[in-house]
Amino acid sequence: MASESIPLSLRSWPEPDPSATTLPKLIPRITEQHGHLRNVTEQGLLEQIRAQDLGEDGLETDPSQDRGINGNEESVKSQPQDIITARDGILQLIGRAHDDALRALDFVSLLLSKETPRQAEISMSPYLKEHVPLGSLGADTIRPPQPSEAKVRDQAVVSRGWKLQSLTSAADSLLRSATRLEKEIELETRYWQQVLTVSAQGWSVCQSPREKHTLSVRFGFSEATGPFKDQGLAAMRRGDDGQIILDQGVTSTGPKAVRVKLEQVGRGRDRQATSASALPSYHPDDQLIENLILRARNTIYEEELFYELGREARLLANQGVRVVDSTIMMHLPEHRISIDLVPLDDDAIATAQNGPDVALAEGIVLASRLLLSYAHRQNLRRRSLPPPPVTERKRPTAPYFILRSILTHLLHDSALRSLQDILATLVAQLRSAGLAVNFTVTAPLETPPPAASKTTADQVVERLIERTATAVQLTLPSSTMVQIRLRTQIHPPAFGREYLVSTSGMVGQIATPKAMVFGVEREMTRYLQHLATVAVVAEIASPSSSEESGASGPHGSTAGSAVAPWEHSAQINELQQTFGKQGRSKRMVVRVDDIGLELRWAWMTGQVGTGDGTYRWSGRTGAEQPTMVEIVGMAGRGDA
Repeated sequence: MASESIPLSLRSWPEPDPSATTLPKLIPRITEQHGHLRNVTEQGLLEQIRAQDLGEDGLETDPSQDRGINGNEESVKSQPQDIITARDGILQLIGRAHDDALRALDFVSLLLSKETPRQAEISMSPYLKEHVPLGSLGADTIRPPQPSEAKVRDQAVVSRGWKLQSLTSAADSLLRSATRLEKEIELETRYWQQVLTVSAQGWSVCQSPREKHTLSVRFGFSEATGPFKDQGLAAMRRGDDGQIILDQGVTSTGPKAVRVKLEQVGRGRDRQATSASALPSYHPDDQLIENLILRARNTIYEEELFYELGREARLLANQGVRVVDSTIMMHLPEHRISIDLVPLDDDAIATAQNGPDVALAEGIVLASRLLLSYAHRQNLRRRSLPPPPVTERKRPTAPYFILRSILTHLLHDSALRSLQDILATLVAQLRSAGLAVNFTVTAPLETPPPAASKTTADQVVERLIERTATAVQLTLPSSTMVQIRLRTQIHPPAFGREYLVSTSGMVGQIATPKAMVFGVEREMTRYLQHLATVAVVAEIASPSSSEESGASGPHGSTAGSAVAPWEHSAQINELQQTFGKQGRSKRMVVRVDDIGLELRWAWMTGQVGTGDGTYRWSGRTGAEQPTMVEIVGMAGRGDA
């Protein structure tokens, strides 16, 4: 190619860089060539200058510097080859461009050779002159043919048709836009009317924290625990029909409610009598936004309630509370209670079980909801107080007193019914013997006065949380008054029930403790039977009883012989009767137990006669029995 012989300079001769001789540029170059400056000495520089003058390098360098120098030499050797390769590539591109320019020049020259052959021949290449004759390529201007009148009319009609079609399409588009805008306005009006209705009913409408152009409604509780506090916000999105769609996110669940089931157990009962609390009514077709918000709020409240009950149930294992398959189980002396969270859209679950204890189940559910609301109020009060000192350790959130308060009242009611049964049995036994005995249940005397700063609702709920106490007044023979106070508490400082039995300190002429505390019902029962025994002994030894027993015989018959009075002996439940003229004495033993009141009398000091005997009053209804006065009169006759 002719272009290869053309001498071409790729770049101009480089001029020295003025900045290359500055100190910041020289120091890196010196360090790269000769190492660090601390290795450069005057003697070494003199030797290097001397070696350069002689044409040889006399400097001794370390192996690392030798490797650096060798690497630089290799890179310097490879640089000319790279430059030559780049130069050849650029020359090829320049040659191609030169050939394309020459061909274009030949084409234009051949085209002009028809009009100006001499001028065009000057710029032609020799090869073109030799193989192509001059003037063989020409150019001319061609005028387009004129359309006919029919074609012009057709083009005008087509143009008018296109314009009409375009105008019709634009009109249809505007009509569709207007219709869509009207429908959009209708949907927006319906949506905003519902938003105003929600706001007018007291719900808090705010901007969604994650979507700035979306409205949300806050229906949760600000004092709820962490996971349930965040679920109380739902986005109000517009549906296709303009109705509000309540979007609760991934935490959205169906309507649920806490259910309490009771099964009667104990005392020979079977577990067929089951009662359950009623569930709220659920209508799937009811899609009003007010009802949807209310349903979502109730569901979150029920879920938090069951969550708190589950947390508290794990702390009450010592009271027989268990959590089995998402169900809280409690075992009481008379009932077996199960608490679970059930969906309202299940027809099988929503069916109410009307048993004998429906009112109790409803009361448990209502009390648990009130206690959770009270816990929210207490959280608000604590937040309004000055905060505690800051510590590195995170303060744990203690479970609420919900299940413990309910269980306290249930256990107290069970213990009170059991105490009433015990007292009723004891009273029936003593009354069957003709003794004046009764008992009354009164309100506790240690109820604190209501605080002026608390509302009535707070005072009522606090009665559920505080320790439960009931007072029972028992009247025994010989005008003995016994006060029984039953206290129940299953949270610190006490766990369980407590019986405080107090008397005046004297039963007749017998001294008794003024107060005794029992934690077991059986021990308290035995102590009451002991007090009843002492009261009966005092009643028999009283002068009035001796006169009545001496004046009356069995079934009202008059005794034929004199009756000596009964006197106390060394044993607290024994009486002794001495007949002065005859020199004989009798002993009577009084005993009150679960079976009944028993009197047992016999002659003392080995004297055996017909006066030995035993009589028992069990308190069962049936045939008429003689009174204790008649039996004592019969047992105290000296001729018996």
